[in-house]
Amino acid sequence: MSASLWFENIVEFVENNSFAQDEIRLYLYVGEQEGVGRANLQQYMVSHTKKVYVILKDKVPGGADHLVLETDPEGVHDHRFFNRYFPHAMRFIYPGPNMKYDRN
Repeated sequence: MSASLWFENIVEFVENNSFAQDEIRLYLYVGEQEGVGRANLQQYMVSHTKKVYVILKDKVPGGADHLVLETDPEGVHDHRFFNRYFPHAMRFIYPGPNMKYDRN
């Protein structure tokens, strides 16, 4: 939920490293308004999250089906948005046997 992917060199770190686990499911969420109006590295919150998602699609063990990115056009870095998307994350990460992820 709103991972700190704005840190300097984080995109390069993701590009240059691999996963130690064989089985992993990753859920990414970022509000489209996070970092807007910032003059520091946080201004890259949304763009870096989207770049990392694209990179991870080819790196996640299990393939792109084990990775989700959701955004909210009005989302800011605030618990009311995290609370809204947290159930989506839990259903994706822990789908149960024979379950497919559905964002609804």
